[in-house]
Amino acid sequence: MRLIPEWARRLGQNKDVQSRALCRTIQAFADSNFNVKQTARRLYIHTNTVYFRLNRITSLTGINPRTYSGTSLLLTALRLVEIQNGRGHGHSQEQTWSPSPKMGRGRTSLRSDDL
Repeated sequence: MRLIPEWARRLGQNKDVQSRALCRTIQAFADSNFNVKQTARRLYIHTNTVYFRLNRITSLTGINPRTYSGTSLLLTALRLVEIQNGRGHGHSQEQTWSPSPKMGRGRTSLRSDDL
């Protein structure tokens, strides 16, 4: 698939321990709202290890995972690799969007107090 960058194929298709750890780290970092301490707790590793892995992701991909756009790009590309490899269906952590109770009926946009 031409949509998948080469770095994503290398990172997402490698079965080695380091590649899997980097993929788990970026996912946990996003799930932890870019909080390094919370990411470290979630992965049962030291905060310096999280910083090291984030720096390693940047050096391998050229993308800064500490930004929203960087993390979005990384996660999207890695997800496309999963789909291409046939691991895309039945993903156990897949979530669907549901409206916030704050949105109320008839509202189609978010306000700052919704966040």
